[in-house]
Amino acid sequence: MQALNLIRHWHRLRAGWRRETLVYRALDADSAAIRARHLQSISRLTPLMMFGTLSGSVLLVIGLQEAVSPWQLGTWLTVMAGLCGLALLSWARHHRHPPEFASPRAITQAVQGAWMLGLMWTLAVASWFADLQHDQQLLLSTLMVGMMCGGAFALASVPQAACAYIGSMALGSAMALARSGAVVHVYLLGLVLLYSLVLCLCVVINARVHTARLVSEREAERQGQVVSLLLRDFEEHSADLLWEAGRDGCFTRASLRLAAALGSSVERLQATPLIDALQACRSPNQDGDQFDEVATAIRDGRPFRELCVAVRTEAGLRWWSITAKPLAATAEPAAGLVMGWRGVLADVTAARLSHERLAQMAHFDSLTGLANRPHLREHVQQALARTLGNAAERGTHADSRSSSTESAQPADAAPTPQLALVCLDVDHFKSINDTLGHAVGDAVLVEVALRLRASLRQSDLAVRLGGDEFALVIEGVQDAGQVHGLAKRLVLALCQPLDIGGTTVPVSVSIGV
Repeated sequence: MQALNLIRHWHRLRAGWRRETLVYRALDADSAAIRARHLQSISRLTPLMMFGTLSGSVLLVIGLQEAVSPWQLGTWLTVMAGLCGLALLSWARHHRHPPEFASPRAITQAVQGAWMLGLMWTLAVASWFADLQHDQQLLLSTLMVGMMCGGAFALASVPQAACAYIGSMALGSAMALARSGAVVHVYLLGLVLLYSLVLCLCVVINARVHTARLVSEREAERQGQVVSLLLRDFEEHSADLLWEAGRDGCFTRASLRLAAALGSSVERLQATPLIDALQACRSPNQDGDQFDEVATAIRDGRPFRELCVAVRTEAGLRWWSITAKPLAATAEPAAGLVMGWRGVLADVTAARLSHERLAQMAHFDSLTGLANRPHLREHVQQALARTLGNAAERGTHADSRSSSTESAQPADAAPTPQLALVCLDVDHFKSINDTLGHAVGDAVLVEVALRLRASLRQSDLAVRLGGDEFALVIEGVQDAGQVHGLAKRLVLALCQPLDIGGTTVPVSVSIGV
């Protein structure tokens, strides 16, 4: 039963080892890229490892020259120097332009190279250790431990190579200690095997962590490429413009389309703050509230959304909607922790014009351009509120004057301004439509609207109620005679015959106040 459990445990360990080392054998592109990164980790340490190997080899030869024959030491040192030279030659060939992909064969070659280096140390310790004096054995043991530890560290990214190197040196050490026959060496043998096992486990764990990190970096790189591709496609085919700015609001990432929209070059835009670039193309008729809000948000480090600004570009007057959020090192951006800004600049001119057209249609007559009935209702409510408010204010001032002067007789007060509503319609308009056609009737209404505008003040409102009915709202009326005079002037102006398409059309109107 115990033997069966050991076999099962062995198969479980073997399956786990194969799973952990699958990346070193698989043929897909991701595994090849990860293998190349592992080999690059070894390659970076190759000169240092070879220097340490050659230095240790020379020190060993010097220390053992009285106990070992020169030809053995010379042959061993020559072979060791040759292996180190081949490793350095391979490093010199690839270190400037390391390959991006590595085949399983490259891993096999790295394992073979590590095994051969370990084998040379194995031959030295297995052949010479038993015949050496105590101080020479101490020198050889110290070198073996140091080289075993250094090699495990340098080869940790490829666990097969590291384990082959450690295993061969542990095998040689075990053979040397077994040959010596000393009782204390039996305990040392156990320590060497335990130490080698711990080193191999550490190498495997480190390789697993290293591989997991490389896999994560590979996945992050792939996702970054996908995001970059999507952003590039978005910038090329979308009307919106992406931008990035630093902590001070200066652009750090500006596309050609963004530079063209702002009337600048990419190089000049890189050193320009966002608010300055917007102010440079600001429309003269645009107030600065939205610009100030953008500047305040950037200064305070708070996000803002869909702030519309009017700018003057080569394409004419445009409306831009600006949205941005701060980039911070923490999840909650705080003052002083903002690292930069990332946002979108969208051209919303079409939506703005559409909204203005809808507002125009909702409040103004499409034929004459005058205000319509809903607009009249709103305007009259506001005008009444202003008139009543002015009357109340005048009454308050009159009371204060009368209380301050007890003996004086009150002077005649100026009349309180009133509000007048004038209604008028075109006489016999139905007969004009029936005899001359609707086109002439529409032209008559347009001409009446023009004459109404010409006869009114800037503060007065002309309204088309519908059909041939019109209304006027006159504010600041001092007496009825003022309105009656306006009505007479309107009758004289509107009753002049109209010349429409060569046809003289007589017009008369009826007015009520």
